[in-house]
Amino acid sequence: MPGDIIPLIAIPTTAGTGSEVTAFSVITDHARNYKLTVFSYKLIPKYAILDADFLMTAPARIAAACGIDAMAEKALELIGGNIAVNPRATTKADVLALYQKAL
Repeated sequence: MPGDIIPLIAIPTTAGTGSEVTAFSVITDHARNYKLTVFSYKLIPKYAILDADFLMTAPARIAAACGIDAMAEKALELIGGNIAVNPRATTKADVLALYQKAL
């Protein structure tokens, strides 16, 4: 059986799923159109760095889909107002402020 691994530090590029702090990892083989899910408690990161600037690089539809992926009732209550389209969010700073609330 393999030994311990070095502590992981996760930096998510989406928000709402919490996948950066789980024991699951998905390895994608694009050449074979195949995804492999790996489970190990050793995969749980010791730290997660949440930085809304990373969300700015994701297409809006991806950011929205990830926010919707959070299915727990309390999570939806907490983030629901932050994944809605804000008609006043016209600048990069406005969008960044919404993403910071979602984290």
